[in-house]
Amino acid sequence: MEAFLRLETNHLPFCIWEPAAGDGAIVKPLRKAGNIVFASDIADYGLGGCQIADYLRTPVIDGVEGIVTNPPYQLAEEFAKKAIAEVPYVALFVRTNWVMEGAARGKWLDAHPPTREWRSAQRFPMMHRHGWKGPRSTSNTPYAWIIWQRGAPQEVARRFYWRELLSPASGPGLAREKLERGIADARRIEHHG
Repeated sequence: MEAFLRLETNHLPFCIWEPAAGDGAIVKPLRKAGNIVFASDIADYGLGGCQIADYLRTPVIDGVEGIVTNPPYQLAEEFAKKAIAEVPYVALFVRTNWVMEGAARGKWLDAHPPTREWRSAQRFPMMHRHGWKGPRSTSNTPYAWIIWQRGAPQEVARRFYWRELLSPASGPGLAREKLERGIADARRIEHHG
């Protein structure tokens, strides 16, 4: 989430809904960053103030300008369809194969292309389901933040290095410089084919 906040701070709306809030892994950092965040989920995972609700059957909350979530993989497309129809800013944290594979989903994504894709060049620690008591390990699955922002120009998909973004040794200036250099390289490649 810290890397996401560094990548998307200039785009994030003030009032956000996290409809798959779980124990607050997304909610807490967004609130700490100063956003108003409504939290809901289909079950109680211990996050104070989280409303129990099925996002796919719940109307949008008045005043919400964006949805930021890590949806259940099997329901990610339904989450995306509902969210982009209801709010101007949507960010989904999903496996990269969600964007790259699947003929039916691919056709939907072709018709509703994301504004930005932030693909992690480094694997994240394993995200175990709530209550997991087994061994902890790193994930073999790459993840990405997929963003739709109504009215914003579509950008080329970019890689990000979350460890560098968060490294105190690199400092915010160096991390930002590396990010901007990567953006410039991606735009140059896109322009020259």
